[in-house]
Amino acid sequence: MTEIDNETWLVNELYKINVCQANTFIGHLQPALFLFDEEHQIITLKYPIFEWQKNLHGYLSSFIAEAMQEVAIELAINCFTRTGIPSAESNYVDFVRRISTGDHVMVETAIGRMGENSVSVMSSLYDSEKGKVAAKTKGIYRLSEK
Repeated sequence: MTEIDNETWLVNELYKINVCQANTFIGHLQPALFLFDEEHQIITLKYPIFEWQKNLHGYLSSFIAEAMQEVAIELAINCFTRTGIPSAESNYVDFVRRISTGDHVMVETAIGRMGENSVSVMSSLYDSEKGKVAAKTKGIYRLSEK
């Protein structure tokens, strides 16, 4: 079996999420690849914002924002390590500002230090209209056995 390149792998995984798993919670988020940087191990996903994702005050729910980042983190780790679904050892989310307008958000996720059994990751969720960071996540993830 021929190994596929990382970007193709990621596109295939996004297809599975958006088509094969369309009726799941993750599928309803509808992540799309916006930018892929192999050299720096960064992916940027674009997520549409739907009414059901907003809280009672009309802002993007922090739960949804965190889920968007978590999907991007898991995809980035698996894309660049191919070790399966990682498990969070520590995960810190800082909500910087609310998102109330715009039709999408961007989530940029970068692989930091990679060890034999774990990897550090940084992820930022950006407001589509202002281009400002709305949430930041830093985490250490344990890699699955190959």
